[in-house]
Amino acid sequence: MPACREYPVSLGPGRDDPLVVEVRKDASSSGSLIRLRGELDVATAPPLQRRLDTLIQRGVRHLVVDLADLSFCDLAGVRVLLSADRELRTRGGRLTLLGPCGCVSRISTVFDLTSQLPIQTGADGDGAEQDGDGQDGDGAGQDGAGSQR
Repeated sequence: MPACREYPVSLGPGRDDPLVVEVRKDASSSGSLIRLRGELDVATAPPLQRRLDTLIQRGVRHLVVDLADLSFCDLAGVRVLLSADRELRTRGGRLTLLGPCGCVSRISTVFDLTSQLPIQTGADGDGAEQDGDGQDGDGAGQDGAGSQR
């Protein structure tokens, strides 16, 4: 069974943790599942970058980042994901986004990043990767609210 640890990102005493990073490392492989809950923005991106860098330096080569519980993400957050993907690729690995929230999907589409960041649509890991237009293979993608178009 994979080990699980949570890493709250705190912005100071008396403030709620805006981002929680849950790491599930599979001891039998070089992969980890990262679940993000909360907001990924200019304030919380640097601690996430440090956490991902640490995992990569410790030998993780395949990261699946579950964004289903992310309530907000700005360009700073997407940059962290791109940076981790770039580093993993130099080491023969990869990063996959799972169930991205609408804001990540929009940023990815607007900046034409869909080919750089592999996206799986279901939090169940069904493997249905999206094609370049931000939709899954049958063209029946979901909007940012999770409803069918």
